[in-house]
Amino acid sequence: MVGAFGLVSAIDLALLGLALVFAVPVAVFVIECLVAAALGRGVPPAGGDDAPPFVVLMPAHNESGGIGPVIEELQRQLRACDRLLVVADNCTDDTAAIARRGGASVLERSHASHRGKGYALTHGIDHLRDSPPAVVIIMDADCVVSEGTLVELAARANATGQPMQADYLLGVASRAGFAGRISAFAVAVRNRVRPLGLLRLGLPCQLLGSGMAFPWRALAEAPEMGASLTEDLAMGIELAMQGRSPRFYPWVRVSSRLPGQRAAAMSQRRRWEHGQLEALFGRAPRAVAQGVRHRRPGLVALGLDSMVPPLAFFVALLGLAFGVTLLWGLVARSAWPLLLVTAELAAMTLAIGAAWARYGRHILSLRDFVGVPGYVVSKLGIYSSFMARRKQGEWVRTARDHEPEE
Repeated sequence: MVGAFGLVSAIDLALLGLALVFAVPVAVFVIECLVAAALGRGVPPAGGDDAPPFVVLMPAHNESGGIGPVIEELQRQLRACDRLLVVADNCTDDTAAIARRGGASVLERSHASHRGKGYALTHGIDHLRDSPPAVVIIMDADCVVSEGTLVELAARANATGQPMQADYLLGVASRAGFAGRISAFAVAVRNRVRPLGLLRLGLPCQLLGSGMAFPWRALAEAPEMGASLTEDLAMGIELAMQGRSPRFYPWVRVSSRLPGQRAAAMSQRRRWEHGQLEALFGRAPRAVAQGVRHRRPGLVALGLDSMVPPLAFFVALLGLAFGVTLLWGLVARSAWPLLLVTAELAAMTLAIGAAWARYGRHILSLRDFVGVPGYVVSKLGIYSSFMARRKQGEWVRTARDHEPEE
């Protein structure tokens, strides 16, 4: 009897401990979403148009089908003293020629094994070292500025000496369907809602990949991120640990679209979410530890934010925990683990609902939420491949919608 009682107590404590572990990222997620929903973005700081000359750095790989209009649109944002530098990375098409015709300076790079956005950015940064600009803005080759100006973003980075992250959203492709709408909402939560909550709390945010403005010194001293699947996330955490924490600037909006092709969409999600999980288990805990050690609340907050799992994965984990603790409660008559997990699920539901009500109704209908459980199940393969150490090993450019699906 004593042995059985001891086993029950041990299992009870283990499940309670697991629920307490979940409580930290749940609390971070809920606070960010509720603050953003309640307070919005507020008013922009004064003095947003006094920027020094800046360079827009654009990595591009086989973008001939779409880079022309993007460059044309960006050129309207640039003054005579600013310039656009395109790094045509391992291209087999005429990306470089199209970029030159659009008025951009072009670097052509080719390497058999070092391929991807991180290596292209490093190549461009090294090129700028001989005559560095005051500010560098990194833009993807499929992005346009849909609100505000790059001059505002550069001015803010220059005035604060900190990296600035624009509001970077991905719209839904016309043929994306239900999965595309769900994915776009998850991106909006990660790229807009949560950074906005951090901004309103006076805390730094993660870098999101495009629409990122860096004072030159911050970028020049940043570690190389060539092999990282999500070089932006890795760079943001590393810069924060160096004392240059990125800040969210929601008054400039950079827009692109999620891929409509199913294979391209899955590849993109796998890269993003494997990269987030990589940070969750790697750099994020180091950031929290360093922030506690040096009494830097902003770094602690950024590390905790990076430890929030991808939304679908998080919901799946909580759903699984609910099922396990419910079964255990019925078998062992133990209520505390189940009560805690239920409270966490309720809090997550409230936060997601608040985010949807203010920022997601144009993306998802209320009826779409009926299909969320099936969507979560469909993504379990992405997460199981990471846990089985079959994570995506290299950066792969996402196919554009004008390209044929393989």
